[in-house]
Amino acid sequence: MLDMKLTPSALRKEVRTVRLSVYLPEELHRTIMHRCVDENVSFTKLAERLLREYLKTPLKKGGK
Repeated sequence: MLDMKLTPSALRKEVRTVRLSVYLPEELHRTIMHRCVDENVSFTKLAERLLREYLKTPLKKGGK
């Protein structure tokens, strides 16, 4: 009999994702991608982490 165990990742609720395109200056894109390689992190994970941190900050009046 095959013994199958649920790993922690299998226990997590499936998260639906969407594709997002952004336009960045070429130099910024190149620098970010090199940094991601250096830190062994995907651009997607980096962007998700930064955007979650951004959303934790208080909303500024007038959107400025």
